[in-house]
Amino acid sequence: MFKRKTTYLVTQTIALLLVLLMGLLGKFLWISFASSPENILIRKFTFTSLLPLGNGLPFPILFMISVFIMLVINTLRLLKKTSLAFSKIQIVLSCFALICLLLPLILKMQIFNPAVLLMLLLCALVLIVELYLKSKAHP
Repeated sequence: MFKRKTTYLVTQTIALLLVLLMGLLGKFLWISFASSPENILIRKFTFTSLLPLGNGLPFPILFMISVFIMLVINTLRLLKKTSLAFSKIQIVLSCFALICLLLPLILKMQIFNPAVLLMLLLCALVLIVELYLKSKAHP
């Protein structure tokens, strides 16, 4: 079970690293601005840019903070044996990250693009693996 759990944790860590790199390096946050009904401008930002925060969109920076915290927790879990509390924190942070990624899309504050879909799938993978590990640890 130890080797399999380590494999799952490495999978989670790789998924979180991909999400973090996509958020840091790619301009995958697309926001539309309208000066008039017929003139719509789409601006592209990174998830760590503070300009969307100044425009009333705090979710991308909250998403990136939660992904970074999840990555730190996963690294700690890989390096040493940790308690069940880290698993619960990981589940809560995964749900929070998914909400922070989905809410602007649902409220039409952000334009949907394929990179956001990939980030959403990777965060869902982290949550599913964590729920699986928790169910195997405490049946």
